Amino acid sequence: MKRASATAATLLGLLFLPDCSRELPPQPAATETATTGEWPDGGREFSWPRWGGPSGDFHVVAGDLADSWPEGGPPVIWSRPLGGGYSGIVYDRGVLFTIYRQGEDDVVVAVRGDNGATIWEFRYPFRRYPESDLQYGSGPNATPLILEDRILTLGFDGTLNALDLRTGRPLWSLNLVSDLGGQILDFGNASSPIPYQDKVIVLVGGTTQAVAALDPDDGSVVWRSGPGRISYGTPLVIRVDGQDQLVYQSEDAIIGLDPGDGSRLWSHRSVNVNRDNISPPIWGADGLLWTAMQPEGGATVLRLDRSGPTTRVRELWSDRRISIHFWNAVRLGGHVYASIGGRGNVFACVDVRTGAVEWRQRGFERASLLQAGDRTILLDVNGELALARLSPDGMTVLAQATVSDGPTWTIPTLAGTTLYVRDQKTLRAFDLGS
Repeated sequence: MKRASATAATLLGLLFLPDCSRELPPQPAATETATTGEWPDGGREFSWPRWGGPSGDFHVVAGDLADSWPEGGPPVIWSRPLGGGYSGIVYDRGVLFTIYRQGEDDVVVAVRGDNGATIWEFRYPFRRYPESDLQYGSGPNATPLILEDRILTLGFDGTLNALDLRTGRPLWSLNLVSDLGGQILDFGNASSPIPYQDKVIVLVGGTTQAVAALDPDDGSVVWRSGPGRISYGTPLVIRVDGQDQLVYQSEDAIIGLDPGDGSRLWSHRSVNVNRDNISPPIWGADGLLWTAMQPEGGATVLRLDRSGPTTRVRELWSDRRISIHFWNAVRLGGHVYASIGGRGNVFACVDVRTGAVEWRQRGFERASLLQAGDRTILLDVNGELALARLSPDGMTVLAQATVSDGPTWTIPTLAGTTLYVRDQKTLRAFDLGS
């Protein structure tokens, strides 16, 4: 990987200048929406509207999941072709939404959750930058965001589109690079847009702002943070002693902002040799913030608390051996579970308070995780799917099967008892019900 050079803006971007101009983005460029199917009648009891599911932490209320699968794996409900990319799948009102690459176009697609039929597709041309490194593909990487009657999607090249949820009709569009002066990331934009109150928060990067809040109705800028470079991980809104804080990762730090106006509250140095922080941070009600990165960085846990208007940040521990790259981790009680190490081929349980590794187990490489009640669903990079119960005492695998020939980098989505899995060429629905 290329090292992105730190800029003076990263070091000096501590000041916030409020942006009250509410700049309107340009209208959508030449695009095409094709409507081919009908919306289903049901599917309203479950929702996965954003990166990380309903709560943004990959914990979801599941239906009645089976503790065992038939020989050969869970039943396939349907399977359909899908183009390249790592964008996650969001789900609402019985419909799936994601974004993929087809030739020189990015394509946003709405798919019926019950049978895989296309409802609509919206395509637009992909922009190539000389600075882009395409050795891992050209995305798209970011997960869409559903907000009531619209869906927001972010492409590899920084194109942010707002589309009508039911029809795919474009409502507004902007490009983070050309319209907001944003940073061109080596491996493309990967941080997913997230909601906060009546705003959408996006990582932009650059000398104008690091983070921006937009009005989802028209794409206008509500506020800008100070300048600075960003990385690939999706930000997280946490609550510290009664105050909401937006936590995001830059190339060399983990940073807390006020999500109401973008002003900086705190920062803590967090850097690895490649200056790319990807795995999402995890917040606990005990005031502990877990952050992890690839080798040479490892895992760090910070304790956050407030003393008057100031947030106090204390490092409890840091361990370079507990490294995570592009996959996620889940926290259950006082422990975090994840694939760790240089190759991510050791699944482990880590005490979040001390950094002690309670146990290690091989068999899953670079596994993505989601927590469904008391059971964990694992999907590793080689297409190995498992259902397990995790505890500080060990890992009990209830069911396991190969469901794809990989690579499966995208974290799966669960709606009720149906699991949706994408790889680089196929989208599949599996029945995990009892």
